[in-house]
Amino acid sequence: MLKSVVLSAMRTGPAGVRRRTIWRSVVRMGDFIVGMALLVLIWYLLYYWIDNPALFPTPLTVLDTGVDMARAGEIFTHSIASLRRVAVGYVMGVTLGIVLGVLLGQISVLNRFVSPIINSVRMLPPVALIPLAIIWFGIGEGSKYFVVLWGTVIACFFSALDGVMNAPRARVLAARCMGASPLRVMWDVVLPSAIPSIWTGMKISIGLAFSSVVAAELVAAREGLG
Repeated sequence: MLKSVVLSAMRTGPAGVRRRTIWRSVVRMGDFIVGMALLVLIWYLLYYWIDNPALFPTPLTVLDTGVDMARAGEIFTHSIASLRRVAVGYVMGVTLGIVLGVLLGQISVLNRFVSPIINSVRMLPPVALIPLAIIWFGIGEGSKYFVVLWGTVIACFFSALDGVMNAPRARVLAARCMGASPLRVMWDVVLPSAIPSIWTGMKISIGLAFSSVVAAELVAAREGLG
């Protein structure tokens, strides 16, 4: 009995926790290595199956080209251009989405009329809006910013709307009973309660912004990774 207690204490003590942490890190690293090896294997299998180096090059060819571009400085120029478009479009999309979500979550009449419109266009992918973006903003940076904005604004809008509408009713009523104005209630009660949901939408929008910039740079882009 005493031996089992001692062994349990050793497993649950600081040294045991440290060993488990190291083991989890090793397992995660092993999973990453195995996953990358499977990716390279599938890549090579597709290369031999397609049998067209111009259409589907090998990983080594892609790596050599990337190294050559890095030495020439091209990859850094294109990366900066893409990151600039992502940053500008992301900031605009997140700002617009959060503002619309908070407003519609607080003003029920506005929500009833505007939400159906947003729901009808929410499934449009950024690629489908490229022709309209070119017509509206030309082939310059404006159209690319708009495509990235569209890819990020929807997720942030619905996350902010959900967070505002699901704010604890008891806290809102308590603040009103204490004489807080609607603006004060929104600033001190609703927004802090909605921050986790808004933060989730912002994190999702980062990935959407990077996928959108690839679509935005497919047309008339002299610089960029897309």
